[in-house]
Amino acid sequence: TIYFFEDTSLLKYLWISSLIIPLYGMSSVFGYYLNGTHNFKKQAVQIGIFAFSKLFFTLILSYYFKIMGVIMAFIIASLFVVIYGYIQTKTISPVMGEFDYKRLIRFALPITLFALFFTLFMNLDLIFVKSILKDNILTAHYTVAAIIAKIPYFMLGALTLIALPSLSFSISNNLKEKTSRIISQLLRFTFLILAPTSFVISSTSEELITFIYPAIYVEAAPSLSILIFGISFLILFFIISSIFNAASKPYSPLILITILLPFLIVSNFILINKLGIFGGAISTTIFAFILLFWSSILIYRKFKTLMPLSSFIRILMSSIFLFFLAKIINLKGIFLFLEYGFLFLVYFIILVIIKEIKSGDIDKIKSLIKNEKKI
Repeated sequence: TIYFFEDTSLLKYLWISSLIIPLYGMSSVFGYYLNGTHNFKKQAVQIGIFAFSKLFFTLILSYYFKIMGVIMAFIIASLFVVIYGYIQTKTISPVMGEFDYKRLIRFALPITLFALFFTLFMNLDLIFVKSILKDNILTAHYTVAAIIAKIPYFMLGALTLIALPSLSFSISNNLKEKTSRIISQLLRFTFLILAPTSFVISSTSEELITFIYPAIYVEAAPSLSILIFGISFLILFFIISSIFNAASKPYSPLILITILLPFLIVSNFILINKLGIFGGAISTTIFAFILLFWSSILIYRKFKTLMPLSSFIRILMSSIFLFFLAKIINLKGIFLFLEYGFLFLVYFIILVIIKEIKSGDIDKIKSLIKNEKKI
């Protein structure tokens, strides 16, 4: 890695980053154990601890320690999750019995490879920015854009994990109507949150960056305004991949991402050389959209369902309206979060008026949290 980047200063970061591997591995084991035992509330708390502690410490430590601060934030967040997971799983009685470990390995191998390739897909742009441009300032700018763009990814992680057991149950019992309903609502709920968040962050990228970081990082705003959509596409693709996993078809998303990964590498190399850090954002966004489009076709062919088209149009148009409204309001500093509150209130009112949000939606979310196998 040092030779690839031609920068020996990375050695200390790699040494410190190695602590993430065992901590994140243990936190994942605890998380999936809670999921498998249908302790969804505890798992949601675990995911929330990781997401918010990582965001909190990243914002603070990166300000003082730059890249090292980002790494330290990840380590601290993982440590918190491991401690919480250990405490919570101690109170759960294990279920004894025979288990087919060969079957587990056959299922876990493609999922493990997918997790590796998916992580690589999300971070290739930053790797190529560093290796091609060889400019620490530009790399820092793009790192800022990447950190903010990935906030929705950590926010929405719990939604998929909570719905996965119910989805697996309905698929394994050949409950086709229920399976279609779960898939449709899972995609709809995700898009309901993801679309306005992405458009608002894109519209206010400059104001958001200058509020969190020093003004020098404002040059990352154009990259953030595009990259936020790329990460959003990847979030939706990740959810569709989870649906394939629930259907015991883990090779489908693995094959997709394996095919596109070489093209993403070539695209990053070409666009970053031509457009700088903005090229990395464009490259990730283009191929993330291709992944999402391709996987959506496959999931529709298998289950004959996606998010309702009417919901997609209403949510998308409402989110685009927020984009332009944010451009008009254009508040800065601490007032930016007042603007966010107002924008999402407007969004909620619009969706209620056009009957996209109904009282039944709250009941469906509650049914998941209460460990019921229905949606």
